[in-house]
Amino acid sequence: MRSKPAAVFMAFGTKGDIYPLAAIAAAFACDQEQYQVVFITHSAHENLMVHLRANKVTYIPVSSPPVVSPLVARILQKYTTFGKSDTHPLAFLKSPSNIGFPS
Repeated sequence: MRSKPAAVFMAFGTKGDIYPLAAIAAAFACDQEQYQVVFITHSAHENLMVHLRANKVTYIPVSSPPVVSPLVARILQKYTTFGKSDTHPLAFLKSPSNIGFPS
């Protein structure tokens, strides 16, 4: 059985930073059902979990940025691939093509 590709959304900051991206992740999950959608943010925003779960988005809390927890690091390793030209481990976040958006 083949697993779904993942679309990982990650945001840190205040509600004004987090909520818009959470809404985009939820809309993406509803529109692109072929993806496993993951939303990573501060544990302080766990009130979003119910909304995200209702929209088939996996919520992963982290205790504090910019440290990437071991769980988040494993998820990023599992669901991302890096080209030979990438110089930074999070370079995939800069390219919408890596999460299924059209070019």
